[in-house]
Amino acid sequence: MPSNVIAAKKVQGTPVTNPQGENLGEIEDVVIDKLDGTVRYAVLSFGGFLGMGDKLFALPWEVLHYNEGQGAYVINVDKETLQNAPGFEEDDWPDMTDPSWTDRLRRHYNLPEASGPRLGGTGAPGAGLQPGPEGASGSTPAAGTPGARRS
Repeated sequence: MPSNVIAAKKVQGTPVTNPQGENLGEIEDVVIDKLDGTVRYAVLSFGGFLGMGDKLFALPWEVLHYNEGQGAYVINVDKETLQNAPGFEEDDWPDMTDPSWTDRLRRHYNLPEASGPRLGGTGAPGAGLQPGPEGASGSTPAAGTPGARRS
């Protein structure tokens, strides 16, 4: 039985695609709530060429779904939506504890706004974006887990 846990350093570099199979980038980092241990965001690197000019995007963890067959996280978003998402530069990260930033990000991905000042809020697992076609083989929800074993 495959494990549903993974070291954060193994999540880094994992590809991210949409249900159409378009490459949207790769996981650059993960952001963890240091008080309760919950993974709040995956930081996606997207848009550059050969690692140069990439823009970073925080994705609420619950929008990511690991697909073992693809060895990638799948998010139900097209490139245009991602390009219009609140992004940031490698050397200028936003204050991810700011409730207004969190709410704006969550609205962009059709998730309920955070309740209170906690990092990332308390969106229900599976809320907002959904994985690819219903019953897609190997699509495993990532909400509430720190990742899934890569092949």
